[in-house]
Amino acid sequence: MPQIPVTTRLDQDRPLVKVDYQVVPQPAAGQNLSFTVPVGYRFQLISAFLTIVADANVADRFLFLQINGPSGAIFRYQAAVAIVAADTRYATIAANVANIPLSAAITHAQISIPPALVLEEGTSFTIGLVGIQVGDQFSALIGQLLSQFVAE
Repeated sequence: MPQIPVTTRLDQDRPLVKVDYQVVPQPAAGQNLSFTVPVGYRFQLISAFLTIVADANVADRFLFLQINGPSGAIFRYQAAVAIVAADTRYATIAANVANIPLSAAITHAQISIPPALVLEEGTSFTIGLVGIQVGDQFSALIGQLLSQFVAE
């Protein structure tokens, strides 16, 4: 069996040692999906996946991803192509992937995030729809991230 070196990734001289598979619960219909990094933790998002199902209301909705730190927006992405009534769309969020926007023919979007994006405690992460309708529904967010307990 070959010896495979194990490398611990460092951030501010503290090892990011735990790989988490997180599930952010499905929000109520008509609500955007959001979570906040808990006090005492730091996360580095590796990837996330979710499904969006639009209700039958005739209205355009635009998928967005926004990450807010204590002093405001750190990262924002908004799709240029609308999600329309009764659409089902999928999104993958990850570092170092090509941005593949939604279109009439493409139902699975890829959203590229910065590769070394570290979410400090109190940072909020929201995936939503501009123009969300009362029956629009997000699935639970399934994600992989590196987590680090940093409270002393």
